[in-house]
Amino acid sequence: MFWLLEHQRAFVAEKFAAEGSNIAINYVSRAEDKARDTAHKIESEYPVKTALIEGDLETQDDCIRIANSSKEALGGLDIVVSNAGFTKFTTFSDLDGLNEDEWDKCWDTNVKEHLHLFKAVLPTFKQNPEGGVFIITSTIAGVAPSGPSMAYSVTKAAGEFQDFKNLTGSTAMKLNSHI
Repeated sequence: MFWLLEHQRAFVAEKFAAEGSNIAINYVSRAEDKARDTAHKIESEYPVKTALIEGDLETQDDCIRIANSSKEALGGLDIVVSNAGFTKFTTFSDLDGLNEDEWDKCWDTNVKEHLHLFKAVLPTFKQNPEGGVFIITSTIAGVAPSGPSMAYSVTKAAGEFQDFKNLTGSTAMKLNSHI
């Protein structure tokens, strides 16, 4: 499952690069090699710029730093793909499979990250003449009780239904010329 998610993230970055987008790749330290490989592949195949930015989207401070570093490295931001996720693999029905800190990390990464990142990039989108695009990705585990743990499924459901419909939807209605 982890490989598939990493593969999908690289695939999305490559698709945007194929359309001429410069790419900022955020990664956590354990995935640095994968991020470097993805950046190298993109730069060798497409005439675009890449920037590697380490950081944990679990924290608001890192979301702000990552957004600002991406804007600085690329000279602006037009599109942000919010695709973070965290889980610990357990038996789905095991209520004790994750401790309180792991549940909190799931919530912070799978739900609150979208809000923190969106708030961090919104001023840039407002300054852009054509606004910006904020894309939130999720998983089928947010629609049906499934996935690698109950915490993952619950937080992805919360992120999908809260963030997709309320965060970006209501904000886009208020700022329709920018989002």
